[in-house]
Amino acid sequence: MDMEKKMDLIKYYREQSDEVIKEFLGLGRDSFEEEAYDLILAEAKHRRLKEEPPHIDALEAQKNENNEGAAEKIPQLSNPLPLIIIDNPEDAQPLFKALIEAGIPYNIQIIVEEDDYEKADYVISNLQLKNSNERGI
Repeated sequence: MDMEKKMDLIKYYREQSDEVIKEFLGLGRDSFEEEAYDLILAEAKHRRLKEEPPHIDALEAQKNENNEGAAEKIPQLSNPLPLIIIDNPEDAQPLFKALIEAGIPYNIQIIVEEDDYEKADYVISNLQLKNSNERGI
């Protein structure tokens, strides 16, 4: 963020009421441009306002926005399990192997941009094929 924009935001936040600042805090960091939320926090601290957790409505809206591109919805588990995010497909192989050896069933959902779909499908097919070969299937 350039200095001029930063100064404009500082001025804008100073002109807002405490209620508006609290609303901004309630929306959470992900609702603002980079560094903007830090300016809101600084203004709230200056006014001695408490940072509040994001509103449920804002979280639901963000969740719905994130799910718009998903092909299908994942059924909600009664006991949610930890989510593991892997940046490199090759790093997933030890996880597959460990789950299989432990006899733990698992599901994988991969969401990619439309342009990357064929490439992702190829990588997934290779991982599944390699996994099957290691198990002797």
